[in-house]
Amino acid sequence: MAETDTKRVRALQDPTSRMQQLGGLALDEIEKRIINHEATAQELTTLARLGSEKTILENEKLRRENELLKAKTEALEANQRMDELFKDAIRMMGIYRGEEESDADL
Repeated sequence: MAETDTKRVRALQDPTSRMQQLGGLALDEIEKRIINHEATAQELTTLARLGSEKTILENEKLRRENELLKAKTEALEANQRMDELFKDAIRMMGIYRGEEESDADL
């Protein structure tokens, strides 16, 4: 039998990593087709579009927007925790001064 240059690659469990892995394998296959002059016009056009400066900048912008949204979410969660801590501190100071009943008195 003729030996093929296929290699077994362990599938990754994380969906994002798996998609990146499959994308890399697809690009490897298209690269072989380009070298052998077997790539279709659609494959060549798609790769040219993906490699364009505009697409690269748009992807970078999307990554930065995602980072910003994550930071905003974390800030909102931190503010909520601080609000709860302040409310608890004010309630405890009131209990200490005898203005409110403590949970132990109920």
